[in-house]
Amino acid sequence: MRTLAALLLLVAVIVGATIAVNIFGDPVLTKLEPLAVDGVSIVSQAWHRDRFNTVAIVDVIVKNGNDYAVKDFDLECQFYGQSGTRVADLTKTIFDRIEPKKTRSFKGLNMGLLTDQGARGACRVIFAQRIMAR
Repeated sequence: MRTLAALLLLVAVIVGATIAVNIFGDPVLTKLEPLAVDGVSIVSQAWHRDRFNTVAIVDVIVKNGNDYAVKDFDLECQFYGQSGTRVADLTKTIFDRIEPKKTRSFKGLNMGLLTDQGARGACRVIFAQRIMAR
């Protein structure tokens, strides 16, 4: 009887862990199709939820492949449910600059509230402002 109880407990833990992985999803979905933002792209991304499981927190590495600096770029993140249906679009403006031909890391970006059905997500740069040389 104790063996059966231990076996059932083990199965419950494994199933629970599998469900938790499915609920929180992979940290990165397949990449979104980049938009025509001249030379500015995400080279690495990951996301997770905050400790209350309500806010999407994003870490991105953004590359500026241009010969000029950019600033104040918009990051769009799309989140999908387990079925593959898009459940949220969250956008944030990052008020910072990236020098020409440089890469910058931005960690812990609070993208805002995310429905509990958001299981997978991916981000892309949708706008970047060119900094004019003086």
